[in-house]
Amino acid sequence: MDLSKLKKAVEAVEVVDGHAHNIVSLDSSFPFLGGFSEAHGDALTHALHSLSVKSTVTEIVQR
Repeated sequence: MDLSKLKKAVEAVEVVDGHAHNIVSLDSSFPFLGGFSEAHGDALTHALHSLSVKSTVTEIVQR
């Protein structure tokens, strides 16, 4: 999945928070997808296919 549109949209807003994730700087080592899912490690790559992540990504990119 190409995340370039999502990354561009996220960088254009001051704060994105789906459900009380920590706010991190753009140069953080925190995984980008970690802001949209509570999954860790290999499971995080599968989070792209979850309904919650898909709906959040769609909502952010459409703004």
